[in-house]
Amino acid sequence: MVLGNVFSVFRASSKSTEPRFNIAFASSASESMFGSGNLHVKKFLIDLYKTTPELNALINKVCSDIAGNFHFIPLDNKSSARNKILEAEKYALNNQLKTVLLNQSIDWQVTGEGYSWKKGPDKSQIKEAIYNQMRKKFGINSKEAKYYADIAYLNFIEKKGTYEDEDYMKPRLLRYVASSTMDVIYDETDIKSFIQRVGTRDVEYDLNETIRITDLMVDGKPYGFTPVMALIPQIELAKMMWRNQKALQKNGGAMSKIFAFEDMKVESPSYKRVEEQLNAYKQVENKHSNMLMTGKLAVHDITTMDGLQYKDVGLYVLSIIAMNWNVPRSMLPVILGNTNSKSDIGGEAEKGYWSNIEKKQDRLAEIYNTQLFIPHFGVKLVFNKEYKQDDVQENTALQLKLNNLEMTNRLLSVYKKQLNMNSALKRLGLNEDDLEAAEEMAVESGMLRQNMPGSSVMKNNANQNYAEKKKNEEMAREEGRGKPSGV
Repeated sequence: MVLGNVFSVFRASSKSTEPRFNIAFASSASESMFGSGNLHVKKFLIDLYKTTPELNALINKVCSDIAGNFHFIPLDNKSSARNKILEAEKYALNNQLKTVLLNQSIDWQVTGEGYSWKKGPDKSQIKEAIYNQMRKKFGINSKEAKYYADIAYLNFIEKKGTYEDEDYMKPRLLRYVASSTMDVIYDETDIKSFIQRVGTRDVEYDLNETIRITDLMVDGKPYGFTPVMALIPQIELAKMMWRNQKALQKNGGAMSKIFAFEDMKVESPSYKRVEEQLNAYKQVENKHSNMLMTGKLAVHDITTMDGLQYKDVGLYVLSIIAMNWNVPRSMLPVILGNTNSKSDIGGEAEKGYWSNIEKKQDRLAEIYNTQLFIPHFGVKLVFNKEYKQDDVQENTALQLKLNNLEMTNRLLSVYKKQLNMNSALKRLGLNEDDLEAAEEMAVESGMLRQNMPGSSVMKNNANQNYAEKKKNEEMAREEGRGKPSGV
């Protein structure tokens, strides 16, 4: 106890209650010169992604769904913001936003961090890029190239409603930056900047010109965390399985037969001749033909493996990898040979996967909206919903809410009462900002419901899967017991 008090005297103390990173601050100085251990970890994770087909295919699918189709909406629901949306769409097309989002999402899922650079060129850089293009394309001298470059630049900045060739925009306004080259510079409590390390050259990026996305910072570290870090043993096991299968195929598979001559010596010319013939029969063009030999011969068959060795292990490893991104078995039919669509009543597995994708899209849109599109364009980036079943369920729920609201008002009308506007809007999930004045309104009870489809028309996945499952069970019962006699 006394020893503990002695050490506590030398422990650095601070009156600040601001949370600190769970990492030694002294290491940041050395990391700024030599690079952090996290940078080496990210390079290792990227190598795993590039050399493991199971991980590569799954990450590509997940990230393709994350960086899907998108559109822009105004900040104010009462304004169209047409010009702002057109400007944002032009920016997205000129700077290949879809490609940037896809590459950034892959880094995000593999290394835990995704980066892009948004500073963009200034006027002098654009002029220099156009000047170089003119000189390279037309082969004219520097004076003439400079003259035509100035004219091209004036035309370039005046074309506000057209889309330009990206070659004239290098460096572009938005570019993807490989996460495996980006290191984090931090102090005890905050991230200060980023350094890109390529070869022997280091380039520092300011926070204002860098878009960094990470949603997991486990254990108080300043770096992003990815599920791939927890999958290293499983991925190594899958690689061992493929190396074993490669060795099996490379060595001609397992030994299938033993030829034993009871009365023939190894030094015998006949033995040598039979050995030559057996080696010749290993070739495909010599198989399934006749062979003549003399002497007493015993042939012993050995069990061979025709299928993929350790196949169950490989499928289990794949299921563990898929579990980390909520990818259901129904999305891997070719590999697993079966789907879960029959047993998954209501499609909950696919619904959970798309719910996970939408959460990641919300995170990606939040970063780009707060750091790029809202401050610079005054619009918001919104990803389209690819899982249409959610829209069907939401509309069905809205119809039920309308029915309940109408029934409630009917019951209250007996007592000459009705719900006020705030209560009605709350039940429908709306607010005052969603309303505007109308010239004419239908006040008759049931007018809104007449043109809406009934609940029997909208048969969702749960009912379809349940009906199909009951039908299959009935057909299986009839095959085993025969059709019911009616007695």
